[in-house]
Parts: sequence; C-alpha cells; structure tokens
Amino acid sequence: MLISVTLENWMSFNEPVTFSMVAGEKRRLLSRVPKLKKQKMRVLPIAAIFGANASGKSNFFKAIEFAEHFITNNPRTQKASIPVSHYKLDEANLKKPSCLDFELLIKGELYHYGFAATKTKVFQEKLTILSPSGSEKLLFARNEDKIEFGASIKKKIDLEVIFRGTQPNQLFLQNSVAQNLEEFKSVYDWFNNQLITINPDHGFGMLIDHEKINSLDSVNDLLSTLDFNFNLNMEDIEITSLPMFNEIKDRFFSDLEENKPVPYPFTGRSEYVTIQRIKDQFIAQRAISQHLNTKGEKINFQISEESDGSQRIMELLPAFMMLMSEKSEKTIIIDEFDRSLHTLLTRELLEQYLEHCSESSRSQIIFTTHDVMLMSRDYLRDDEMWIVNKQPPGETYMYRLQDFKDIKENEDVRHTYLSGRLDGVPRLLHAYF
Repeated sequence: MLISVTLENWMSFNEPVTFSMVAGEKRRLLSRVPKLKKQKMRVLPIAAIFGANASGKSNFFKAIEFAEHFITNNPRTQKASIPVSHYKLDEANLKKPSCLDFELLIKGELYHYGFAATKTKVFQEKLTILSPSGSEKLLFARNEDKIEFGASIKKKIDLEVIFRGTQPNQLFLQNSVAQNLEEFKSVYDWFNNQLITINPDHGFGMLIDHEKINSLDSVNDLLSTLDFNFNLNMEDIEITSLPMFNEIKDRFFSDLEENKPVPYPFTGRSEYVTIQRIKDQFIAQRAISQHLNTKGEKINFQISEESDGSQRIMELLPAFMMLMSEKSEKTIIIDEFDRSLHTLLTRELLEQYLEHCSESSRSQIIFTTHDVMLMSRDYLRDDEMWIVNKQPPGETYMYRLQDFKDIKENEDVRHTYLSGRLDGVPRLLHAYF
C-alpha cells in the first residue's frame, strides 16, 4: 500500500509537498478503512484529487508514473538522460536534483524509499524499514559515488561490487534486482507489480491480466451492470498481418511461454491483440465488441468504432476488477478518471469498489478528477478528498478537506469548494456561487 509520497523540485512542485494516505482521527466510514495493527494506524483505500486546470494534478500523477518507470527499467545507455522535470520558475532549481520519497507497506513491513536525481545523475538514494516506534533500520544509503549498507545485510554478499557496477544514471535498487539480489526485491516488486498508473491515453486492454481474469464473463457482467449494451470477445486474426511482425518476430516470439497469452505491443491505442504459443504454433487474437442486431444476432465491431466513453470504460474495468479481487494489494493511480464518463457511472464504479473495502483489505485507488459531483461526504471521508492549488508564480500545493477546521459536519462541501472558499478552482471574474 502507498502510505505517502513527497515531491520536491518536480514540475510545478517547488518546495516539498507530501501526499498522505494515512487516515485522520474522524470515525465516519471507519469500517471500510484498512487497519494496520503492527503500525497502529489506518490507511485509506481511496483518494480523490480535485483542482483547477493547470493546477498540478497531472504533474503529481506524472511524478509517480516517472518513478514507476525509472525504478523498474534499466537506462538504455550509460549516457541516457534521466527524464526528471525540474521546477523551472526558479532558476536555481534547474541545477538541483528532483526528489521523490515514498513510504510503502509491503508484506506487513513499512519501507521508506527515496531518491534525488538530475537529468544526468542520481545523487542520493536511500532505503530503510520503519518501526512502529518511528525508528529506522537502514538497508542502504547512497550519496553520489559512495554507499553505506545496514549491519543486517552488508556481510551477506559483496554489495560493493554491485554498487560499483551501477551507472550514474541508474538506481542501485534497479541494478541490484537486475543482478539477482533478493534483499531489496520486495520494494522493486511493489513498483513493478502492485503499482499501476493509468493516464488518459493509456489504451484499451493494457491492464488485462490473463492469469487473474480467467474469462471475459466477469468483464461483460460489469459492463451490463453499468448499462453498456455490448459485450467484449476475442477473435482469431492472421498473425502475419500484425504491424512490425517481420521486424520483431524472432526476438518477440522466441520468449513466449507456452499457453500464456501476452499483449502484442505494436498496436494502436484502440486495439488490443494477444499472442500465445501452443506447441509450435503462434495464435493471435484481437479484442472486439459485439452488439445485437434487430434479429438478436451478434454483430462484431472494432474497438475503434466504439465511443470515447466506451473505450475509456474498457480501459478502466480490468483495473477495478483487480482492485475488487480477493486479497488484492494493488495501488492504482488514474489521471483524469472521469474523462468521457458520465458522473453517475464513475460514482457507481467507486461505490462498488468501496463495498469491497474493509479493515483487512489492502487495495487502493487514487485519482485526479474535475467531476465535482464526486466530492461528496455520502461515500468519501474528509481525509480522502484532496485539493490541488497553484500560487504565484506557479507553485503547486496540496491539502485535504480535513485541513479546513471551519467546515461544519453538515456542510455541503461541493458548494463550499465551488464557491472558492477552499481554493483549487479557476479564478474567474464572474462569480457563479
């Protein structure tokens, strides 16, 4: 689970800003808030992030998306640029590293992992385990070309050798896992397997996990619940018709495990194709939608023929099915959750997810949105509603609804937000509320 993330010198975030999923003291809706007995705290299963256009909501999302990619991927070359984005409105920041810090719950342990990097070099990197009392157990601490290891692990293997093989533009965490070191792998695996980021142009099908979703029946059941009048299915296609087939067939197809469909990576946003090897044959299938005609017969459509809203719901449904699966530990972060979707539909998705949450659940969803109809105390706590605001000359701040002490328990927080009392709305000359 994501406990907190702190950003500094990242895009519109200048000074350190911390986003926390730790629950506040209020007891409302407490039965669905996960309880961490060892750490003696509760961690929220959901967070909604509101704010005006260009306030920094997507910049927050991009920071986590960048960290996910940087931690789990080896740089292409020793001179490859690190894709950090500094706060550009203060000239001094251009020479300073961008800093990202995470607190994570992994297998019952609370980890603190962070790094500081410029476009050319990782300056600092640190991994510790946090005890319930607040003390830290060091695993490793990197400072430019030096590294220190905790007493509990430094004698196990020659960690210095692995560190000397870590490039300046590479994270030691990433390289240690690439060198088959198990000591830090649980943190790497959280970013690689448990964290899922979905941007507005993610593309249909990117999240379908054939090991966890055994058939499309569950997807189609949910589509029907949400009042979509079509089903999803897969159809066989000629494998040689796939784009880039001749260029990558030897490299891509040789790595396929038998009877395990994998997404084919060279298709467009509105197309989802899987490849699987059955003995010595390769089978390609493409996702299609099926509508009933006037005779009750199934008529096939390409995904690209569906509306933007239909394509968006097909992008999101696999994510929500992961969240709602038994013993899920996924943390899913969505930018522009409401894009092309009706407000009643997005609310229904969230309420279905929250019905699966309890003190023992460990899944989370965090999303940015402009849909103020989702700003409701009916199903969200005050500590689950965040507001992003930008102050001159363009610096982003984040705060929760619970931070406003003068808001009454029975107050309509949506109206309060739109009136401008909480900031985070466009500064228009005409007052609407």
